[in-house]
Amino acid sequence: MKRLVLLVTVFAISLNFASSVIAQEDKPASKESSEAIEILKKVDAAAKAVKIAKYKATYKGTGGRPVDTVEGTVVIKGWTGGSPEKFFADVTIKKPNASEPLHITIGGDGEEYYVTDHAAKKSYVDIDPMVLGSTGRPAQNLFTLEFVHPTPFSDEINAPKQELRGSKTIGGVDCYEIFVEYADGRTQAVWHFGKKDFLPRARLDIRKNPQGEEVRRQRIITDLVVDSAVSEDVFKFKLPKGFEKVDDFAP
Repeated sequence: MKRLVLLVTVFAISLNFASSVIAQEDKPASKESSEAIEILKKVDAAAKAVKIAKYKATYKGTGGRPVDTVEGTVVIKGWTGGSPEKFFADVTIKKPNASEPLHITIGGDGEEYYVTDHAAKKSYVDIDPMVLGSTGRPAQNLFTLEFVHPTPFSDEINAPKQELRGSKTIGGVDCYEIFVEYADGRTQAVWHFGKKDFLPRARLDIRKNPQGEEVRRQRIITDLVVDSAVSEDVFKFKLPKGFEKVDDFAP
């Protein structure tokens, strides 16, 4: 008799659990999540249509290991599987505890790559993009790869959680503010997309480091121009007057 009661109890618990799972699966997404996904789909389509993008940007961070603060102008085009096919960035880099910012220019036209150190008056040039070295690496923090990536916002559309949080003005552009929790379970982001062109204007990454400290990294975009209004001449290396051309990798 005790065995029969146990079986009936287990069956009842299983039935209740199954009903709960079904109810959860059938529960519709929240209004904020549904609206966020619809906006992200428009953002994805708009980004896919971009062929070349020019903009000003600032990158900075708080928490965890101190990072360089970078700001400047960027032009990117195309995709080579891991980075823009062509790129240009003229930036200033403020290293933690440094008294003066570093001014560098990096670029590549798909055949030749370079980094120019304006303080040293040297341009390092090579057919290998590794010529940028550690000198040019901070400038790449200004690259918004979604402008040239073949599937720019698939991670955000398919993320476990998206939430429309309202509006915010970035660089004079009225933007949607969307929170995303990514599939890795460790990373969250707050994105801002223009309400008229559905293109990104800011991204704030939020994650916890192994010590449990919250780490934030933010990139803000202003003065965005795309496609026909942007000249490709900017990708070609031009040795500044009075500078030395060095056929070696930058330090």
